[in-house]
Amino acid sequence: MNITLAEVIEVAMLLLIAFLAYSTLLNIKKRFKNRKFILGDYVNNVQESKDNIKFLDKITSLKKYKEYLSVEIEKAYLDISVEKFLIRRMIYAVTTFLLVILLYVDSKESIYLYISLPIAFLMYKLPKRTLKRHIQKRDFQLKVEIPNFLYNYAVLLESYPPYEATKQSIDYAGPIIKPHVEHMVTQINLYPASNKPFHEFADNLKIREVKEFVTALEQIMKVDSKRSTQILKDQIKIMDKLQAKLYEELVKRRPEETRMYANIMLWPMFGVLITILILMMINILS
Repeated sequence: MNITLAEVIEVAMLLLIAFLAYSTLLNIKKRFKNRKFILGDYVNNVQESKDNIKFLDKITSLKKYKEYLSVEIEKAYLDISVEKFLIRRMIYAVTTFLLVILLYVDSKESIYLYISLPIAFLMYKLPKRTLKRHIQKRDFQLKVEIPNFLYNYAVLLESYPPYEATKQSIDYAGPIIKPHVEHMVTQINLYPASNKPFHEFADNLKIREVKEFVTALEQIMKVDSKRSTQILKDQIKIMDKLQAKLYEELVKRRPEETRMYANIMLWPMFGVLITILILMMINILS
């Protein structure tokens, strides 16, 4: 039995259709769950950037859409330009569209003609979905790093002056926070008598607890030692609560991650079943 390249591509495309259908069902299910993070009461999500634009602006102005994408790519910490990102989306869409059209030309099955544009559109959306996953991963990593860093920062402030404590806190900063802390130390060297570096640090991270910590830090530098010690103890208690809530959230996320991997393992079986059904329909119609 000779298997042609067209038949191989045909099976691959059918599996792709099954995968996209399954992914769509999972997304619909996820939207209806409408779950909230346990840490929602403690750590805010990164606030929407001022650079975000309205939907109509995104589809009517290429310049504004590129600005919007630039902000999203920066949030995801991806090393890719906006132009390359757009080109990648176009390559995905055009390549998929041409493959489906070639299948139609080879097999003369009208089903390929009908699905060519929807599949091309889904492939065009794929890089954007990947970008969103990167942003979500970065946001959650930030939530993990913040309580640990601020806790250790507060402990250091109990024993060292603000500048020395800030310099030593670099050792306790995670990979996302660390560049911001290093920049803050550099700014303190340039403006030793100014509170601007601390406020800039809080503004860059855009998280409520960091801003509150910076406010507490300002108070520490103004009040007497007894009062500053009490403020630091209060901040340490807050960070303890944050870490406890974070642990609870991580425990809760574990079954969800396990379920996600189980879904990934199940989708090939789902794809095979859908493929068989589609092939049966094609044989009936032909």
